[in-house]
Amino acid sequence: MIKIINGFVVCGFFVLAACSGGEGTPTYSVSGKAAVVNNLYVDSDTNDPTLFNQNDNSGFENAQPISSFSQVYGFVTKAPTNGFFNSSDRLDENDIFSITLYSGQVVRLEVASARSDNDLGLFLYNENRDLIRTSIETQTGLEELEVTETGEYFIQVAALSGSSNYVLTMADELTVSNSSGYRNIQMVD
Repeated sequence: MIKIINGFVVCGFFVLAACSGGEGTPTYSVSGKAAVVNNLYVDSDTNDPTLFNQNDNSGFENAQPISSFSQVYGFVTKAPTNGFFNSSDRLDENDIFSITLYSGQVVRLEVASARSDNDLGLFLYNENRDLIRTSIETQTGLEELEVTETGEYFIQVAALSGSSNYVLTMADELTVSNSSGYRNIQMVD
């Protein structure tokens, strides 16, 4: 079970067992563990109207701060979702995050609904808001950027077409594995 409570993702596993012992009233036993996962974030403006305290993170001025080695679960959409699947009608074309990144780190975007009509792009900006790297490959479901210098950055996840959930991961290069060998890194002047 995964539950979001005040912006934290809580995972839990519980077991309920019953045994009558052959006679009388059954007895019950409940056991389990619950834990809050470190450095796990939820996009602060998802398309779920039931979440409280949503903050727009679609611009540099209100970028959502996240930690250097973390993971973000989010959603962006270029087209209204018209209330399907417990969603609101508003657009959420961009999510922008502020972060300190280290040389050699990899920023990875995994697109949940990777199809030609659901294309997300990954963009990396320096602290002056200059675009320095982009990964906008279509239909692979995976975008990656490597950080070459330690510093303060902005990461943008943008819906180029359609809509999709995504997982954004910031890790050191050894942590991010890619069995396909795919790497789509472009320099921007």
